[in-house]
Amino acid sequence: MLDHLWEELTLPVPYEADWHLAERILCEEAESISSTVEARRAIEQMRRRYPSPTRDAEVDPRVFVRATPNWVELSARFVVPVRAARQVKDQVTRRVLDRFADSGIRVASVTQDITIHPPQATETVAVAPGDRR
Repeated sequence: MLDHLWEELTLPVPYEADWHLAERILCEEAESISSTVEARRAIEQMRRRYPSPTRDAEVDPRVFVRATPNWVELSARFVVPVRAARQVKDQVTRRVLDRFADSGIRVASVTQDITIHPPQATETVAVAPGDRR
Protein backbone atom coordinates (compact mmCIF):
# COMPACT_ATOMS: atom_id res chain seq x y z
CA MET A 1 0.00 0.00 0.00
CA LEU A 2 2.97 2.26 -0.53
CA ASP A 3 1.30 4.10 -3.39
CA HIS A 4 -2.01 4.54 -1.50
CA LEU A 5 -2.91 5.75 1.97
CA TRP A 6 -5.94 5.98 4.21
CA GLU A 7 -7.62 9.36 4.19
CA GLU A 8 -10.50 10.52 6.36
CA LEU A 9 -13.27 13.07 5.91
CA THR A 10 -15.12 14.12 9.06
CA LEU A 11 -18.35 16.10 8.97
CA PRO A 12 -20.69 17.04 11.83
CA VAL A 13 -24.44 16.68 11.18
CA PRO A 14 -27.17 18.12 13.45
CA TYR A 15 -29.16 15.58 15.47
CA GLU A 16 -32.40 16.73 13.82
CA ALA A 17 -30.99 15.98 10.35
CA ASP A 18 -31.33 12.60 8.65
CA TRP A 19 -27.91 11.41 9.76
CA HIS A 20 -28.60 7.90 8.43
CA LEU A 21 -28.91 9.36 4.93
CA ALA A 22 -25.80 11.49 5.52
CA GLU A 23 -23.94 8.33 6.59
CA ARG A 24 -25.12 6.50 3.45
CA ILE A 25 -23.96 9.40 1.22
CA LEU A 26 -20.53 9.46 2.88
CA CYS A 27 -20.22 5.69 2.62
CA GLU A 28 -21.15 5.67 -1.08
CA GLU A 29 -18.55 8.34 -1.83
CA ALA A 30 -15.87 6.56 0.23
CA GLU A 31 -16.57 3.29 -1.58
CA SER A 32 -16.61 5.03 -4.95
CA ILE A 33 -13.23 6.67 -4.45
CA SER A 34 -11.77 3.38 -3.18
CA SER A 35 -13.12 1.31 -6.08
CA THR A 36 -10.35 1.97 -8.59
CA VAL A 37 -8.25 -1.03 -9.60
CA GLU A 38 -5.22 0.45 -7.86
CA ALA A 39 -7.14 1.16 -4.64
CA ARG A 40 -8.65 -2.36 -4.59
CA ARG A 41 -5.18 -3.81 -5.11
CA ALA A 42 -3.86 -1.73 -2.19
CA ILE A 43 -6.71 -2.94 0.05
CA GLU A 44 -5.99 -6.56 -0.88
CA GLN A 45 -2.31 -6.04 -0.03
CA MET A 46 -3.40 -4.72 3.37
CA ARG A 47 -5.56 -7.81 3.92
CA ARG A 48 -2.62 -10.12 3.17
CA ARG A 49 -0.14 -8.11 5.21
CA TYR A 50 -2.36 -7.72 8.28
CA PRO A 51 -4.63 -10.77 8.50
CA SER A 52 -7.57 -10.46 10.87
CA PRO A 53 -10.74 -12.47 11.55
CA THR A 54 -12.75 -9.30 10.88
CA ARG A 55 -10.52 -8.05 8.10
CA ASP A 56 -13.36 -6.65 5.96
CA ALA A 57 -14.36 -4.27 8.72
CA GLU A 58 -10.77 -3.20 9.24
CA VAL A 59 -9.58 -2.38 5.74
CA ASP A 60 -12.67 -1.65 3.64
CA PRO A 61 -13.86 1.93 3.23
CA ARG A 62 -16.45 2.78 5.87
CA VAL A 63 -18.08 5.49 7.95
CA PHE A 64 -17.66 5.77 11.70
CA VAL A 65 -20.39 7.47 13.76
CA ARG A 66 -19.77 9.32 17.02
CA ALA A 67 -22.30 11.11 19.21
CA THR A 68 -21.14 14.44 20.65
CA PRO A 69 -23.03 16.92 22.84
CA ASN A 70 -23.66 19.14 19.80
CA TRP A 71 -24.04 16.88 16.74
CA VAL A 72 -23.52 13.47 15.15
CA GLU A 73 -19.96 13.24 13.86
CA LEU A 74 -19.51 11.15 10.71
CA SER A 75 -16.00 10.14 9.64
CA ALA A 76 -15.51 8.43 6.30
CA ARG A 77 -12.32 6.41 5.79
CA PHE A 78 -11.15 5.65 2.25
CA VAL A 79 -8.06 4.81 0.22
CA VAL A 80 -6.46 7.43 -2.03
CA PRO A 81 -3.31 7.60 -4.17
CA VAL A 82 -0.45 9.15 -2.18
CA ARG A 83 0.40 11.79 -4.77
CA ALA A 84 -3.22 12.84 -5.28
CA ALA A 85 -4.53 12.64 -1.69
CA ARG A 86 -5.32 16.33 -1.29
CA GLN A 87 -6.96 16.61 -4.69
CA VAL A 88 -9.05 13.46 -4.18
CA LYS A 89 -10.18 14.57 -0.71
CA ASP A 90 -11.22 17.91 -2.22
CA GLN A 91 -13.30 16.14 -4.88
CA VAL A 92 -14.94 13.83 -2.35
CA THR A 93 -15.73 16.73 -0.03
CA ARG A 94 -17.34 18.73 -2.85
CA ARG A 95 -19.47 15.76 -3.95
CA VAL A 96 -20.58 15.03 -0.39
CA LEU A 97 -21.48 18.67 0.29
CA ASP A 98 -23.44 18.86 -2.97
CA ARG A 99 -25.32 15.65 -2.15
CA PHE A 100 -26.00 16.87 1.40
CA ALA A 101 -27.42 20.12 0.00
CA ASP A 102 -29.57 18.23 -2.54
CA SER A 103 -30.90 16.09 0.33
CA GLY A 104 -31.55 19.00 2.68
CA ILE A 105 -28.81 17.95 5.09
CA ARG A 106 -26.74 20.75 6.53
CA VAL A 107 -23.34 20.53 8.14
CA ALA A 108 -23.54 21.37 11.85
CA SER A 109 -21.67 24.21 13.45
CA VAL A 110 -21.48 25.79 16.84
CA THR A 111 -23.98 28.61 16.91
CA GLN A 112 -25.25 31.02 19.50
CA ASP A 113 -28.62 32.70 19.58
CA ILE A 114 -28.34 36.35 20.46
CA THR A 115 -31.40 38.39 21.34
CA ILE A 116 -31.16 42.15 21.09
CA HIS A 117 -33.68 44.23 23.00
CA PRO A 118 -34.22 47.90 22.22
CA PRO A 119 -33.17 50.25 25.04
CA GLN A 120 -35.91 50.75 27.57
CA ALA A 121 -37.41 54.20 27.65
CA THR A 122 -36.55 56.08 30.81
CA GLU A 123 -39.02 58.44 32.38
CA THR A 124 -37.78 62.01 32.46
CA VAL A 125 -39.22 64.68 34.66
CA ALA A 126 -39.12 68.25 33.43
CA VAL A 127 -38.06 70.79 36.03
CA ALA A 128 -39.10 74.40 35.61
CA PRO A 129 -36.12 76.82 35.56
CA GLY A 130 -37.19 78.67 38.74
CA ASP A 131 -38.16 75.51 40.65
CA ARG A 132 -34.74 74.14 41.61
CA ARG A 133 -34.37 73.06 45.18
